[in-house]
Amino acid sequence: MGNRSTMTKHSARRAARYVLAALFAVILGAPPSAQSAGDPVRLLDLSMSPKQANALSDAEMRALDAMAETPTAMWPVNVFLLAEIHRLRGKPALAAALYRRLALASVDSKLTPQIGDSGLYAIALWRWAGAIGAGVVPSKVQGPEILDLSGKILARRATRRMWRLGVLAALPALREDLLLRLIEIGNELRDRERTGKLLQRYLKVATTAEFAPSVQPLIARFLKSGQYSEDRFALQRAQWLFDQQRFEPAYQMLRIARKPGDPEVVERATLLEARLQRARGDASRDILYTLDRLIRREPDPAIEEEALYMRAIISKKQGNRRLLRRDFNYLYENFPGGTNADDALIELGRDYQMAGDFDRALDYFQKVLDFDGPNDWLSTTRLQIALTRYIRWTRSGAGADLDVARKYLEELGRKQKQGTLHALAKFWLARIMAESGNAEDAKSLFTEVVRDYPYEYYGIRARIHLEALASGADPSTAARTELPGPRTRAQLRAAFRASKLLAPEGKPSSVENRRLVAAVDSGLYAKSQSVEKGIRVALPGQRLQDIDLEALAESHKLGAVATFLALRIDALAAKERRSTPDNLLAVSGFVMSRARDVPLGSSLVAGSGLAVKRHPAYLRTAYPKVFSEILLKSAGNDPRFASILYAIIRHESNFDTTAISNRSAYGLMQITPQRFEELDRRFEILKGRKFTNYRALLLDPEENIRIGALHFKFEILGGKSNRYRLPVALMVHNAGEAAVVQWLRAWKALGIDSDLELMIETARARETRNFVRSVLSAVAIVQSSKLFGE
Repeated sequence: MGNRSTMTKHSARRAARYVLAALFAVILGAPPSAQSAGDPVRLLDLSMSPKQANALSDAEMRALDAMAETPTAMWPVNVFLLAEIHRLRGKPALAAALYRRLALASVDSKLTPQIGDSGLYAIALWRWAGAIGAGVVPSKVQGPEILDLSGKILARRATRRMWRLGVLAALPALREDLLLRLIEIGNELRDRERTGKLLQRYLKVATTAEFAPSVQPLIARFLKSGQYSEDRFALQRAQWLFDQQRFEPAYQMLRIARKPGDPEVVERATLLEARLQRARGDASRDILYTLDRLIRREPDPAIEEEALYMRAIISKKQGNRRLLRRDFNYLYENFPGGTNADDALIELGRDYQMAGDFDRALDYFQKVLDFDGPNDWLSTTRLQIALTRYIRWTRSGAGADLDVARKYLEELGRKQKQGTLHALAKFWLARIMAESGNAEDAKSLFTEVVRDYPYEYYGIRARIHLEALASGADPSTAARTELPGPRTRAQLRAAFRASKLLAPEGKPSSVENRRLVAAVDSGLYAKSQSVEKGIRVALPGQRLQDIDLEALAESHKLGAVATFLALRIDALAAKERRSTPDNLLAVSGFVMSRARDVPLGSSLVAGSGLAVKRHPAYLRTAYPKVFSEILLKSAGNDPRFASILYAIIRHESNFDTTAISNRSAYGLMQITPQRFEELDRRFEILKGRKFTNYRALLLDPEENIRIGALHFKFEILGGKSNRYRLPVALMVHNAGEAAVVQWLRAWKALGIDSDLELMIETARARETRNFVRSVLSAVAIVQSSKLFGE
């Protein structure tokens, strides 16, 4: 909050501006091509070149300005880029008028029906608000008009969606910077009511521990009002920053909140510190130290309950059964009406299940079903009862256990109409039918699972079981089978080959769809995308949403980045205008094949509903052929290994080469700095490479895949394909070796260590179960389709 930190921030911004300016001086050294005035690529070139923009004659500028009056699908792009050109030509009033038109059109479609949900209106509002920045008293008309319009724009669903869309995010740091500009205007107009509301919004989204100088006096006045003490304000700020996954500035705020003072604030700050440590992946011993310190204080019961639950979860991860049971039992007995009581019961039941104490496991599961309070675990508990009874039947052969397991699975299948639990219930019911000698009913149920979930994990496993039944093999054979046999592979291969990418309809109905097609056909999409990629290369290790807007503006690349990200939002809007499988797959396929934007196309189809996943075009769209040469090379020309790497990339990053997670995992295979350091010590990865730091290296697709292949082959498989079978190796990749070794001991003690399906189902971490299911089904499809050859 002091001047020193503010100066440091400004110095960093200046450095970023110099980097960007140097980069684009090289990229855009060539003059714009002599294209027609209506060519959007020429507009983009001019918006990035002060020299070329200032060389335009008045006649040429009038011809360009005419585009602002032409109601085409490209109208928002044309108006925004024209405004950027006027800025470069030193005509701020003309630029502001165009920004105003674009912002007004977003809330009044009568002005122009061609804007649709273009994301450019938000950056236009930011530009317009900046035209009367700090120190310049706005006119009595313009200032209130900006504040009125901003209220309507910020309330739009489309605007709120922009802030949380990740790869589709409207613009880097836009919300925070826009609010700052609006606060400045409200303050200069002495509009205390609106300024106060804007300040409250800003405090919730500010991404750094220190505040901009322009709002520091307002915050000081806010604290003097007595609504918040400094430590409570710091705690609230830490919580807001944590919610944004801005872990380091949140930690800085916690230092202030934890200063000796209000005991409740110190306790809540300590609990938030433990949550923060866990979210950013700190060592378990450090988190436990924080929690132990808090619990010894005998804090408020609600705080103690959450701290105990978190400590028990860490004990579970460490395999410390004694501490796990101690804390979960204490929670259930001493906080019976608490928010974590049902969670404690299900965890205790699962722990006794894996210890082979089935009676106690079933006792705890029954307590979950009888729990009198908010309960999120009813469906999961029915499944766990069924699995516990099934495991006990495999050991004792007691028919009563099998009957109860069947009853709970049938009940679960009736209650869950579709989705993972529905597929799981039908699949396991079919398995029980097959293993108890009822082959015909088993075939019927497996066939239903294949029909309803043809390319999902349970659909593929059901195909494997049907293949085993058709061959007359022992029913347990399929459960031990890692990947599909020849019949299933042939089915998947035929489906993949019959699948074709869909193209948008002949005359796209939505304005966003028409704009997307026009942008791709003109080359605008490719040009703006190349500029965005250049920025990421120039600033390795920095997420796009964290790059300073002023740095982009001063390097004259803001127009290109805004255009590219707005076109991505157009793709999302085009997909949502008609929520049919045909339209979704057409937009996704078009973005991948014509716009060459595989991460966006993949993200549009990811998580789609069952109707989409059953569509004949789904496989080609969901499994694009990308990075083939790199994958095969990194896999030592082994198509099977290449397909495993591909499946991991598909799950981890959706093929986004520049993906950076909030835990600082980089690139296609989401490699963390810690993992890179371990591998670099062993393989000297950086030695002799052109890269000067690991961030740049990990954001290079070829290097990222090569490093990921090294990790999986040597650190997990140990260079020997028989160290871990694929499903277990995937568990190790996701959950770590220590956790999986504990699970393996339990599975071996239960006698189920050869039943791959049951092992996956009883893995203790939900994230691991989902990861293994996703990757295994993708490997089966990719190998069967021969995406990387035989």
